[in-house]
Amino acid sequence: MNWYDHLYMGEKAKKQRYGILKGLREKKWQPEIYVIMPPESGNNILEIIPSVMLHIPPYREREILLLGVAVTYWEALEVAREIVDDLYQKTGGFRLADLINRDREAETEMLSEPRDPKKSTMRGGLC
Repeated sequence: MNWYDHLYMGEKAKKQRYGILKGLREKKWQPEIYVIMPPESGNNILEIIPSVMLHIPPYREREILLLGVAVTYWEALEVAREIVDDLYQKTGGFRLADLINRDREAETEMLSEPRDPKKSTMRGGLC
């Protein structure tokens, strides 16, 4: 199981972030938790499933990228809406791969970009 670098979390999930993510990593039974991920097949943009489904063979055997986490199904729908909104605003379309690749490329550029001392925001001395 992989995590999206900019993992989306519902409001209730944010309050329990540590416990939820630890439970997912340790493959604990959390029936109230829903995960949002890219679809396995079809024309869907996202797939929402209860986290307990990650323990059954079709999901257990494949490498999954988790994009979002929510505490209830309704919260999962809100998180999915947020992901789709960001997808359209950042890419102008609805291809999830474009958003994921775009974010990875932006992070790579930021890490590999040499610092230019002339563009520094500090202006001499102590700030």
